[in-house]
Amino acid sequence: MGIVHTIPEQLWNTDHPSIRKDWLGPFTPNYINNKPEGAIWTSSAHRQPSGGYTSAWHDWCNENEWPRKDFNVLLIPKKTLTVYEIDNQEDFLALRATSQKPFGELTPQCASEKVVAYLASFQYHAIDFAYYAQNGLDGIHVTQNGLEACSIWAFGFDNTPAMGTLSCWDIESTCWFNMDWVERFQIL
Repeated sequence: MGIVHTIPEQLWNTDHPSIRKDWLGPFTPNYINNKPEGAIWTSSAHRQPSGGYTSAWHDWCNENEWPRKDFNVLLIPKKTLTVYEIDNQEDFLALRATSQKPFGELTPQCASEKVVAYLASFQYHAIDFAYYAQNGLDGIHVTQNGLEACSIWAFGFDNTPAMGTLSCWDIESTCWFNMDWVERFQIL
């Protein structure tokens, strides 16, 4: 899909009953799961027939007995924002290619020397989330189609999901780099 300028209302499950911009950043890549530290994560909000909201994240937590946090915040986006949407492998590879740095040039924050050597041997490339945060993207959205296309095409050592894919992204979600895209919010 590439760049999109609209996105549905988002549901944020958090321990904090307020929003503060200073929670965001720095966007340190976690090379094992290809997710940045320092971002806010949301999933598209869906109205429940009985009232209230749910999201793919809530459903995933319920199905996997994963604890949810105390507060849900409905985030209503502005009419125009700049989000890179991954809907297939080509979208993912194009995003990664724009900013990719060979793993050996990155400073691993959470990987052992053995893992660093393993990843470098395969010319593993991580998404440089800080690059996108500094160069105009509000966030990166992965659709369910994108997740399915990019999460299981390869496996790494010890039969774990391959690094450099979206194997560790669990559901349709958006990784946000700022809160400028929020027009208003409601704590549910």
